[in-house]
Amino acid sequence: MKALVYTAVGRVEFQDVPEPVAGPDEVKIRVGATGICGSDVHGFLGHSSRRLPGLVLGHETLGEVVDGDDRLIGKRVSVNPLISCGQCPACRAGRHNCCISWRLLGLDQTQGGFAEFVVVPRKNVHVLSPSVSDASAVMVEPLANAVHLLSMI
Repeated sequence: MKALVYTAVGRVEFQDVPEPVAGPDEVKIRVGATGICGSDVHGFLGHSSRRLPGLVLGHETLGEVVDGDDRLIGKRVSVNPLISCGQCPACRAGRHNCCISWRLLGLDQTQGGFAEFVVVPRKNVHVLSPSVSDASAVMVEPLANAVHLLSMI
């Protein structure tokens, strides 16, 4: 598959990379759109020690489920890019952002959404209404961050 790979500070390249395979409790998504976040730009500029060359960036992603859960195949979904364990005390308390082993699409070794396909846990997708445009749907993750921040005030 084709992916936009961060290859060096200030450089990305379209490359052929292995297509991901959905494992247990995961879904494979044909990416429809992925927004460019400020954190992607910081990584691209070399300002993030957690975004190193060889990584597919991008976490504000939506697309169509193509494998992994028969009930979701063919559904257009938005992706929650924060992957938590679901078992630690923080996760059990509903504070997945404080998970002891959290991962994020497009960070560390977790390949992101600037690719034809991405695999994420089934619990991290949310079916989108047909009335929600792709341009609006890529804003779900930034909007969720704002709502979370404001709920803490």
